[in-house]
Amino acid sequence: MPTPTWLATLLPSAPVLDSVDGPALLCGHSYGGMVISLAASGRGDVSRLVYLCAFMPDAGESLVQLTGGEPARWIQLLDGGLTLPDPAQSADVFYAGCDEETAREAVARIKPMAGAPFGQPVAEPAWHGIPSTYIVCTQDRAIPPELQRNVFAPRADEVVELEASHSPFSSQPGAVAALLAERPL
Repeated sequence: MPTPTWLATLLPSAPVLDSVDGPALLCGHSYGGMVISLAASGRGDVSRLVYLCAFMPDAGESLVQLTGGEPARWIQLLDGGLTLPDPAQSADVFYAGCDEETAREAVARIKPMAGAPFGQPVAEPAWHGIPSTYIVCTQDRAIPPELQRNVFAPRADEVVELEASHSPFSSQPGAVAALLAERPL
C-alpha cells in the first residue's frame, strides 16, 4: 500500500529512518500513534514501536472511528478542514502535569492541523509485526486512561504505566527518556 500523501507531508519518515544505522525505535505520542502505525509498516529496520498515551489503531481503524466519530470537546473545527485544540482548554487537557510556565509555552506552540488524516484508516498497522510497548499515562485528560488500558494496551506486547498527564515528555522528561532507553531494540 503506498504511503498516503498526508503522512508523507506530516512525517517524512523514510529519509529519516533510511539515515539510521541499525535498528530504530519509534515513539508515537497521542495522534502520533496513528503515524508510527503507518510509517513503520513494511519496514525491516524498525525494531520496536512505543505508544506513549497514544492511539493504537487496528487494521481498518481511523482516528475518527477510535474516538466515536465526533471530535473531542476541546477540538475546534476551523475553516479549510483544519482542527485546533481550544487554547483555553489546552493547558488543562494536555499539560496538567507541567508547571505553569512550561504549560503556557507549550500551548503557545500549538498550531492548526489538517483534519483529513483523522479519517484515514490504517490498513496494516505496523504493531502486528513489530514488537510494541504501550505506556499508559494514568493522569491523562486527553485520552482517558481507561481507554488506554482497555482498548490500546491489550494490543501491545508490553504495557507500562506512568503516573503522568498527557505530555510526560514536558512534565517528566527524565522518566520518559528512561522508559525509552529501557526498551529492547
